[in-house]
Amino acid sequence: LKKLAHVVFVTSVRAAMMLEKEPGLKQVRDLMFVDFPNEKRVRQVLDMLGNQLSEEDKSMVFDKLGGDMQDMHKVIYAVQRGTPVHLAVEDRIVEAMQDVEREITRLTLAIIGAAGDRKAQLEAADCFCRFWRLMETFSQKSKVPRSELIGTIFGVQHSRELRSYVKQGLLTFTLRPVNKRLVGDRRLQAIFPRTTWPDEWIATGSPALREAFERILQLPHYARAQSWAEALARSLHLEELQAELARDGDRLKGRAAEAVKTAEVFGKISQLDWTTEDPAQEHSVKRAFSFHYDRALRLIEHSEMLEEQISECQHQRRAVRDAITEAIPEPYRQAP
Repeated sequence: LKKLAHVVFVTSVRAAMMLEKEPGLKQVRDLMFVDFPNEKRVRQVLDMLGNQLSEEDKSMVFDKLGGDMQDMHKVIYAVQRGTPVHLAVEDRIVEAMQDVEREITRLTLAIIGAAGDRKAQLEAADCFCRFWRLMETFSQKSKVPRSELIGTIFGVQHSRELRSYVKQGLLTFTLRPVNKRLVGDRRLQAIFPRTTWPDEWIATGSPALREAFERILQLPHYARAQSWAEALARSLHLEELQAELARDGDRLKGRAAEAVKTAEVFGKISQLDWTTEDPAQEHSVKRAFSFHYDRALRLIEHSEMLEEQISECQHQRRAVRDAITEAIPEPYRQAP
């Protein structure tokens, strides 16, 4: 590769990441990152079609596809072959929806395939829910700070998952939104070559993908799948919580039993005849009895509180199981 070119133009962050797999390239390359073209530039490209597109058509194309030149060239080629512009744009959105649907299918099959491993199934269900929240976020915003996605959806422990969506092309790194034209040093900083990706802000891999997110969120069968995954994850989390509460309860019961025995011993000793003994020693024994008796009462009280929490956890699990059953289509429900 280094013998062929000193400058390589790629159409997406995903393509650039694939290029970086070339041995040694990542260590010697610099990045000149360019964001999606603005509406003015898109209209200039669409002018290649002459009078085949009206101003309303151009506005519609930019509204649905933004500045994604790859999608734009496909639309231009389709229109030149006689395809109506609205169908050409719809084809791009359907193609984006297919990419998203493949990911949803993969995540769903991961949940089903991990049915024998509760830990793996919980992680798969959580992963599905994180992707759903990701779609919800980008259906509301075109650009989102990476820190916001990490803080509200992925967490530091799943940050690689976020980057994997960039590698797949579902997301892309982007420049921060600006409401005015950059000039001087600020403009240079935005386009100046750098050694690392500008990953502070993230957008969908293409504007068509954002439209795909919005449509898929409205489809009932995918909403049902999300309800199923969310209920399943909730059920598995409650199961872990119930097991943890049961372990804590067993430990508390053991400690309470020991405290009761100790209190009984000091209680019997305190009832002995202390007329010939040192009063200070009698006071010490009675104080020890009072301490262990109060401790036993506190431990028993905490144990009863844990029992109530376990009972509430069991109640929530039953409600979640009903939600899981409700989310499964009727033909696939198994008889109890």
